[in-house]
Amino acid sequence: MIASIILAAGSSTRMGYPKALLSLHGVAFLELILRAHRTLGLPVYVVLGSHHEQIRASVDLSEATVLINERPELGQLSSLKLGLESTKDYAGVFVHPVDHPLVRRETLQLILDAQSESPSYILVPGYEDRRGHPVFFPRDFFRELLDAPLDQVARYVVSRHPESVTIVPVSDPGVLQNIDTPEDYKRVIGSKT
Repeated sequence: MIASIILAAGSSTRMGYPKALLSLHGVAFLELILRAHRTLGLPVYVVLGSHHEQIRASVDLSEATVLINERPELGQLSSLKLGLESTKDYAGVFVHPVDHPLVRRETLQLILDAQSESPSYILVPGYEDRRGHPVFFPRDFFRELLDAPLDQVARYVVSRHPESVTIVPVSDPGVLQNIDTPEDYKRVIGSKT
C-alpha cells in the first residue's frame, strides 16, 4: 500500500496568507492536491500546523487523516517526520508540499507506475531536465528521514543516495511550480485566466 503525505503546516510568512487556502478557479490549493491523490485511491495524511483551525474550517478534510504539528517552526522536516510516524506500515509515500498545487493526477499516476517497476527507488518527477515535486519515498528510507537533522529537508536524504534515485520524466510543469510568494501566486493566476 502507498500513502500520500501532504505538508501544509508552514506559517506562510512570505505569502502573508495560508498557502493551503489560496485558490485557483475558486478551489483551495489543499483541495486541489487532495482531489488529485484521492482519484488514485490513496490514503491521504495532511499535516497542518500554523493556521490549522482556519484550514480545517475551510477545506473538507473528512476523507483524510489530519495530523497537527505543534512545532511547525522547526521546519518542513518536522512535519514530514510526523507524517512518516503515521505511515510507517506503508510500502512507500508520496511527499507533496502544499505550495505545489498544480501537479496533475496523470503525473501522480506515472510515478505510481514507475514505483511498481522500481519499488526500492526514490522517485522524483522531472520536467525539462529539472527535478520537482511530489517525491516518492519507499519504506527503506523512512528511518533515515526520521533520523535526519531538523535543519535539513527531505532533499538531504535524496542527495545522500544518488544511486537510489530515479527521475520519472513528465510533461507537467506543475511539478516545478513552487508558489511561495505573492509574486509567484500572481504569476500563476495570470497564466491560468
